[in-house]
Amino acid sequence: VGGIAAALHLAFSASFWISSLTAEVYTLNALATVIWVALLLRWDSGGSRTSLLVALFVYSLSLGLHYMNLAYLPVLVWYIATSPIRSTASGGVRYWSALALAFGAGLLQFVYLPLRPFGPPPEQYNYRCSHCRHEMEVNEAIIDVEIGIAEFEGRNVPGFMPVLGCPVCNNETMEYAGD
Repeated sequence: VGGIAAALHLAFSASFWISSLTAEVYTLNALATVIWVALLLRWDSGGSRTSLLVALFVYSLSLGLHYMNLAYLPVLVWYIATSPIRSTASGGVRYWSALALAFGAGLLQFVYLPLRPFGPPPEQYNYRCSHCRHEMEVNEAIIDVEIGIAEFEGRNVPGFMPVLGCPVCNNETMEYAGD
């Protein structure tokens, strides 16, 4: 009954659907939360230890989506520590080591952040406005987004370089000028 009430509440809740339409982290965060809670409940209802390990892995991955997920950590630890399943599982060092390893594997995403500045710098592309002759260097991330949009729209061909908007004359006239 409680699950049906919660599902109906989410199905007709305006705030949930507004968040689902926003191009932010909320929808993916809600999905990750539902996955790890479902896996945790599956483990607690007599499922295998794999459900718990995957739940912890998905939970630690969800920390990269939104730090608000840290608020769930005390409840998660309490739930696992006080579950009757824990006493019947193969406890001890191997049990807690496997849990720590599953949790730590998801946290490996944070190792990348301090190492990123030491990687190669992004490429810069020289662009020139055909209207006002303004020149500027454009970061490869902007070019990659424009190429992705062109691929989606079916306009991408080999060697394609997008035309961009000029910040000086506000026309879509910035063309790739080469090196």
